[in-house]
Amino acid sequence: MSFVGAIKTVFKRWNDYRGVSGRSEYWYFILFTFLVSLVVSTFESVANGGQTSPNIWNVPNLVQLVLYFWLIPLTVRRFHDVGISGYWLLTSLIPLILLAVSGPAILLFSDTLEVYMTLKNPSEAQSIMLVERFFSAFGLAFLASIPLAIFQFVVTILKSKPSWRGNRFAPVTEAPKDGWV
Repeated sequence: MSFVGAIKTVFKRWNDYRGVSGRSEYWYFILFTFLVSLVVSTFESVANGGQTSPNIWNVPNLVQLVLYFWLIPLTVRRFHDVGISGYWLLTSLIPLILLAVSGPAILLFSDTLEVYMTLKNPSEAQSIMLVERFFSAFGLAFLASIPLAIFQFVVTILKSKPSWRGNRFAPVTEAPKDGWV
């Protein structure tokens, strides 16, 4: 599949969570989102005189959010292509759940950070306390996200698994007759 063909296919199948999508379709769309983000970020930086916007709702982030709506069904179809249920994508929510559970630690970290930023010459003990509070607030979610990201990466680079090899999501095809399986 060509780069342009992959992008057209992804945009046409924006609400299709059934079926499969090959590696080239998936990785071409990832490349497309990277290139779009690079161009939009460059234009925003030039428009702001070389400064990046501190606002979380800046144009590059909004573009990424919009493209994410096409990436979710594409990733589900990519999971299907290797014979894995798309529900496995829900494991991405685990770090968010862990962040929600560690809400009080996050509030304590933000208070500590606010005090730390007002200090002119923070001591080593104050710096260590800030790092400890950071890891108590975000460490568990960060540690949980690493194996999940590795899992999703590995799934997306696996070869397609045809229906005759037990993939219930793939279109029904017959095994090769020449014996090469």
